[in-house]
Amino acid sequence: MMVFEYILPVIRGIQGEREYYVSMCPLGILPKLFPLPDERINSFQRSQRRLNKGRLRKICQYILENRQDYVFSAITASIDADTTFEAVGEVAETRKIGRLRIPMEGSLTIHDRLHRRVAMEMA
Repeated sequence: MMVFEYILPVIRGIQGEREYYVSMCPLGILPKLFPLPDERINSFQRSQRRLNKGRLRKICQYILENRQDYVFSAITASIDADTTFEAVGEVAETRKIGRLRIPMEGSLTIHDRLHRRVAMEMA
């Protein structure tokens, strides 16, 4: 059976005996990786507050006015699927750099920076 997956370049780190990953990806795939949460579910289940349209406009305007040098902090998300990390090497720092394989049927849930994710799509 063929398995479809996202493969992201990542840096792996450890916090509290758990693996965490940092990745840079093209802005165009953000909507696919991070679909908008269903506004009908409560905020605890959603893990994000409701979208504020005024804030979205301000962030979008910032991006458009600073196309060459806008800066954002990372989007924090969790994955509800079994992932596979493939290191690029076996020694020292090369064990921390690699590819993260995420099954497409898994969901990535944003826990912080949802407004930025939506504003990036708008821009």
